[in-house]
Amino acid sequence: QTYAVVCRTGEMNENFRTGAFTILEGRNLTEEDSFSAVISEYLAETNQLAVGDKIRIETKRGLKE
Repeated sequence: QTYAVVCRTGEMNENFRTGAFTILEGRNLTEEDSFSAVISEYLAETNQLAVGDKIRIETKRGLKE
C-alpha cells in the first residue's frame, strides 16, 4: 500500500519541518515541480528505484476504508 500526500512545497510538510523526514538523495519538491514525488528509502530499495526514475501511482475509485 502506498500513501500519497499532495503538496505545493515539500519543505512545508510537517514531517520535514519537524525533522521526522529528511532527503537522502535528490531534493525536496518546490512549486515549480509537476508530476514529481519524494518516496521513502524503503520504497526505493524494494523497487530498485533511483532519482529520476518514473513511477506510476493508481487509485481504485469506489474503495471504502
